[in-house]
Amino acid sequence: MGFNSAKNCLALFLAVLPMFCRGLSPPECLGEDGQYYAIGELVPSSNPCEVNCICRLLNGIECSFMDCAFPPCGNPITIKGRCCPVCVGCEQDGVFYNTGDEMPSDNPCETNCYCAEDGLRACATMDCPQAPCENPIYLVGECCPRCGCQQNGQFYSIGKAASFLFP
Repeated sequence: MGFNSAKNCLALFLAVLPMFCRGLSPPECLGEDGQYYAIGELVPSSNPCEVNCICRLLNGIECSFMDCAFPPCGNPITIKGRCCPVCVGCEQDGVFYNTGDEMPSDNPCETNCYCAEDGLRACATMDCPQAPCENPIYLVGECCPRCGCQQNGQFYSIGKAASFLFP
């Protein structure tokens, strides 16, 4: 049996007898970047969904593929350089809002809240006039302070009659 042809050499190499093959370089994989990679070496990939690409003896370059979770919105987009689609919009209290959607606010001073393009909630903020009294009262659920008094959870405006029961 002669060892003078590349075909015989390759057959022996695949049979794990590389010591009989003289003058041939070890097998390599050609990556998409134009570089050669040795068997067992990690090979970079431009596909963001391909991870852990390895140069294999018989199969060439083998890659694992990233598993993407389904995004919580109805119109996900794929961004160049990223594998998994993402939602464009805002998330608040576990609820997803698309860009431009109206969003609720617990702050009574915020009005017309919406999901902005940067993924943050944007709101108009009310400006309150200076209260015309020394000790204005801030009521729950209202933005601007009011002048008056509060007794037993009831607010009374200045000049309004109030009856208080004293023990």
